Amino acid sequence: MITTNVLERVINEFNIDASHLKFSPITHGYINDTYLASLEDEPSYIVQRLNHLVFENYETLQRNIDLATSNLIHKDY
Repeated sequence: MITTNVLERVINEFNIDASHLKFSPITHGYINDTYLASLEDEPSYIVQRLNHLVFENYETLQRNIDLATSNLIHKDY
């Protein structure tokens, strides 16, 4: 389990004020630690800690996410 302090620091790295966010664990998965960061009437965010035992090379994982996202936003998708 990740502490609220760590979750706030992560959110703050994206220039989002995390001081009033509520963090709720999302427990449907088995691999990563996932949290919903929310504030009434504001956008919600997902914060996820990757399981490094499963995803040993996070740079390759991020590259795959970037490739998939670039295809998903293409107008012909």
